[in-house]
Amino acid sequence: MSEDWEYFKGYGGDRQMLLSGMPQLTAEETGRELHRISRSYRGETAKTIGCYIGLELTVRSEYTLGGGFDRNTFFVKGKSGLTYRCGVSGALPLGFADSAIYPETTLEKLPAMIERQRETADRLESELPTLMQIVAREWGKTEELNALKAERDALQQRIDEALREAERKGEAVEAA
Repeated sequence: MSEDWEYFKGYGGDRQMLLSGMPQLTAEETGRELHRISRSYRGETAKTIGCYIGLELTVRSEYTLGGGFDRNTFFVKGKSGLTYRCGVSGALPLGFADSAIYPETTLEKLPAMIERQRETADRLESELPTLMQIVAREWGKTEELNALKAERDALQQRIDEALREAERKGEAVEAA
């Protein structure tokens, strides 16, 4: 994420979204085209729809458990290979002009995401010694489990012997 944030901050070129197969559009026209894609696209794989500052923009359809179409989700793929969802749900903003800048608003949230990931990593790292102690601790029921396994083995041996004895008696009856 840090790599993608550095790329976003340091990008010096034109910060306009370019949709695949479309001429240079205004923000309003771009937003309208994105909404058209959102209404019409149906596909299980991510489809590239354009680029923003050299980053790939994709759309992917999501389906319900019953197999019915739910919604289309929009993403920005960073230079690191990580994919960032547009907004919380991946759906486009309602306004056309706002939709046209969804990659920028998505990438502007990277510092907060990086900070949350650092906090999570720090919390997990602080919990690691306690978890290691739990994993290293010996289970208090080991002796009881071993006794039950021995009892199971003895019962299995008695059952096997009883079956063999029954087979021998069956063979003796058939021979007579």
